[in-house]
Amino acid sequence: MLRHTLTVFALTFPLPLAAAQNTTHLVEDFDNGATDWFPVELVQMWHITAPGECGAPAGFATSALSTAPCRYGSPGWAWNSNLASPRFVPGGGPLELRFLSRLDIEAGDHAAVYLDPPSVSLLPRLRLGSEFDFVNDGNTESVTLWVPEADLYAGLECRLLFVLQHDGSADLGAGWAIDEVQLVETPVARPFCLGDGLPTNCPCANLGAALEGCTNSSGSGARLESSGSARIAHDDLHLRLSGAPAQQPAVLFRGVAGPALAFRDGLLCVGAPQQRIATLSIDASGRAETSAPLASSSGAQAGDRHHYQAWFRDPQGPCGQGSNLSSGVTIDWI
Repeated sequence: MLRHTLTVFALTFPLPLAAAQNTTHLVEDFDNGATDWFPVELVQMWHITAPGECGAPAGFATSALSTAPCRYGSPGWAWNSNLASPRFVPGGGPLELRFLSRLDIEAGDHAAVYLDPPSVSLLPRLRLGSEFDFVNDGNTESVTLWVPEADLYAGLECRLLFVLQHDGSADLGAGWAIDEVQLVETPVARPFCLGDGLPTNCPCANLGAALEGCTNSSGSGARLESSGSARIAHDDLHLRLSGAPAQQPAVLFRGVAGPALAFRDGLLCVGAPQQRIATLSIDASGRAETSAPLASSSGAQAGDRHHYQAWFRDPQGPCGQGSNLSSGVTIDWI
C-alpha cells in the first residue's frame, strides 16, 4: 500500500483579544502531503490515503492500519491513535473548526478533537464539541465545531489533536479519515448588520466601510467593538462605539437578531423583545464606551447568546431622518 509522509501547509498567527476580524490558524487539505502534522502513539498508522484505500477518498489523512482486511487497530490492544496539528497561538476568541470527516469504526470506539495546550501550562485538554461514534460509518460529512471557551488558552502554543479511541476489540473498518481542515478564531464580539449593502442596502445608498454601519454625518459608519473576555466570572467585557457623530446621545440595546431593516439613516437588525443596556454620550472624536462591565450590568449568564446594537442621534445625517445605528455584534457568554 502506498503511504505518504504527512506534510502540511499551515498558517499560524496570534490574535489579539477581541480583534474585529477573523484569524485563520490552520488550513490543510493534505493534497501535497503535510509538514508539521505528526502521529502521536503508533506512528505507523496515520498516513495519507491512496486511491481506493478502504473506500476512503484519496488525499485524506487516515488512521487505517491495514487494507486486507481494512483495519484500524489490532485485537486485544486498546490504545488512542492521535494525529497532532502544527502549533498555533490562540488569541482568546471563540474557535471554529471545520473539516471533512469519514468515520468507519466499531461500537465502543470513539473519535474526538481536542485543543491541546503545552504541558507547562497545567491546563487540561479542551474537547471541541462532542465525540463522534460508529453511527457515522462510511459517510463523508462536513463537520463544524464551535468552541467559545478557548479564552483560557490565549497566548499559549497549542495544537489540535484528532484522537481515535480503541477498545481492543476487532477494530475492523477504515478508521477515521479527515480532510479540508480549517481552524478560524473569531472576535469575542462577532460583527453583523454591516452597512456594506449585503444583503440589504443602506436607506439612501450611504454605504459604510468594512465592519461599519451605514455612513452618518461624521463621514464614516458607526461600529461596535469589544474589549475584555466573554467569561462571566471575569466580568471585564465592555462595548465601544466609534465612528459616530460627535457630541450626540446614543443608546446601547440588545434583542433578537433578525433580517436587516432600513430604519432612519441606518439598518436595524436587533429586534423585539429589546432591552436597553446603557445610555452613552458620544465624545468629540465620535467614540463612547460602556462604563460598567457588560455581563453584570445586563444580567448575562453563561450559555447566553446576545445580540447588541447602538442607536444614536444624527441631525445632519445623509438621509435626513435624524438618527442612525451602528453595526451589531453577537456575544456568546461563557
